[in-house]
Amino acid sequence: MNLSAGRMSLIGSLAIAVVVFVFCENFVTIDKTISSSMDRIVTPTARNLRKLPDRTTQQVFSERGEEMIKQLNDTAKSLCPDDIFQDDYPLPDYESWCEPNSTLNIIPFFGGMTNGLKFVLLGALMSLDEGRCFIVSEEMAHLNRAAKPGEKKKENFIGNFFDGIGLSHDHPFVLAAFKEERTHVRPWKEYWMDLRKRRNVNELFDYSIQNKPKLARENVIHSLGYDTKGSMDGHALKRDFLRRMWHLKPEYREETCQTLRQHNLFPFNPQGEHYIGFSVRRGDKGTEGFVFPPMQDYLDATHSFLPAFHKGESISPTVFVATDDCTVLPELRKLRQHWRIISQCPEESEKKESDGFVIKDIVKWDDQQREDHFRKFFVELYALALSRVYVGVGYTNVAWFAYFLRPEFEKPTFILLDDQKKGWDYNNIDYY
Repeated sequence: MNLSAGRMSLIGSLAIAVVVFVFCENFVTIDKTISSSMDRIVTPTARNLRKLPDRTTQQVFSERGEEMIKQLNDTAKSLCPDDIFQDDYPLPDYESWCEPNSTLNIIPFFGGMTNGLKFVLLGALMSLDEGRCFIVSEEMAHLNRAAKPGEKKKENFIGNFFDGIGLSHDHPFVLAAFKEERTHVRPWKEYWMDLRKRRNVNELFDYSIQNKPKLARENVIHSLGYDTKGSMDGHALKRDFLRRMWHLKPEYREETCQTLRQHNLFPFNPQGEHYIGFSVRRGDKGTEGFVFPPMQDYLDATHSFLPAFHKGESISPTVFVATDDCTVLPELRKLRQHWRIISQCPEESEKKESDGFVIKDIVKWDDQQREDHFRKFFVELYALALSRVYVGVGYTNVAWFAYFLRPEFEKPTFILLDDQKKGWDYNNIDYY
């Protein structure tokens, strides 16, 4: 196997400041120096492509409320289809990507689920850009149970929960590529450090026949079938491709959708309640130097748009809380006793001390513990994706995974509490 990782091409003479990457349900910690450096390497022709006037969440509701409802309905029909054979986002035909005897890319899957799939998504797009097929390797995966004495570590996370991503390891092309040593392991830096390959929000990809700048035509993947769309930015591409790549297996999808219908949430239940999504991530993020926002910050952010959310009516909101630390729920209910606050937390877990999600503990879980954790997590992801307003933090990849599953709403409906406090501007710098 060719284990050469290749070399990352430098952009001009710019030296990118140190990036600290932590393998877990992870986020890339970038200080102000790096932010300004990254801002300088945004493609000039695409700079400020998506910049909108500063708007409040209330203004968005007032001007686009009905359109948002339609978008939520459409997205729900896609995530929870009545007929799986009429999926708006069918799985890619991975086999058609590669020519006979071409190199097979190997994309590592590591860290937490949303962190790992972030890099698989980018590695898949890079492979398609190169005209290569790929497989996902779980040799570095943190989400599989540790091997018992004399046993090989299982590599079954993706295959257990999702429809196939990339070629299967027993596909004839894969077997031949390993036999003939036509494989290439592609580390995450190759498709992260270069903003063009990362499909940054400010990177323009021209799918039309218009005479756009040469740079706008580089890394354009015509085989994706977007040629009728004209120009797309990197986020539009990733949003669409994530939906095509990431499919829960039918049993997990149906359980997830049915659970949200039982919670009586719109749009999973067409007559259900419109709701706000809170994402509260704690656990091992405390060891990475992040400060957890207090629950009052979530409430203050919600009150800033609540009148528009309920069109001025004095109705108590419904809030779905996705969290790895269920002890926050009694606190929230005490602070807002008249709100409807729901979650997937078992009642007993709200009463006992919790360290939240700690990725290094997963290797100690048995199969049932892993099943229970991710069944809960899938419901939370779907709920966050289709909340009318998302309130959370940017130091977890859960936020960005939910962001790309959401309809293409304006940024004021996606509130990150650590945005200003850390000096990060998530609206202009693309971390996913």
